[in-house]
Amino acid sequence: MVTQCIAELQPLTRNDDSEWKRALADFGYERQPVTMVYPAAGFDWRVPVALARLRQRVPNLPEPELSIYIDYSADLLDRLEHAHITGDRQFWGPGVQLVKVVKLSPPGDWVWKLRARGQHNPEGGSIVSDYWYLLQVSINRRLFPILYVPADGVAFVQHVLAPLTVRPDYLVTVTDGCRQGGGWCCLSDSNGPLFAALEATELLPHYWLTDHGDLPYKFHSLGRMNTGLYGNGQSKLLAIN
Repeated sequence: MVTQCIAELQPLTRNDDSEWKRALADFGYERQPVTMVYPAAGFDWRVPVALARLRQRVPNLPEPELSIYIDYSADLLDRLEHAHITGDRQFWGPGVQLVKVVKLSPPGDWVWKLRARGQHNPEGGSIVSDYWYLLQVSINRRLFPILYVPADGVAFVQHVLAPLTVRPDYLVTVTDGCRQGGGWCCLSDSNGPLFAALEATELLPHYWLTDHGDLPYKFHSLGRMNTGLYGNGQSKLLAIN
């Protein structure tokens, strides 16, 4: 699914998704893929594997075809950039290997808007690089395509997903950094900025995976996964709409 070419995307206006579709075609997707969006993801490779196992127990769950990992950690970005330059992709955890790393140039207006939003972010920054990375990750000998965006999750929803009207099939907020990792807000709260941004743009996901917050008390749980640090190490997959 992942080509070695670098996609040069052009700025988009709202509801003009022609360049996005062209980029997906360059990556090997003939249509909008089933998407999992993971803000404050770090390098958490457990979720795609655990979700694949849960799909074997819960009928009719779609298989994610593209995962979008979003994190504005400069340390994680440095590791990706090193892997891209040197090709040193072997040591990413037990059974984990970066098979391919493709460096992407996102539209300039996306970068500008993400940087501008940092003026209003309590942590003072919504993006740490002008480039994104498309990864092909082998986890336990199974390939997972992952788009890594070094940005703030709330800003990404508002300035990228919303103009494209890309609705996530899955959204993941597992150990999202609200109490660990320096996150500036809780992403698993129905009164928080992420939920509000998704709801305001009518992009609430079909399924939401979380291990904390008030969402498990508001939506039906389809099953549990051993992916969290909170909740006795378990996360719940919630049916949103």
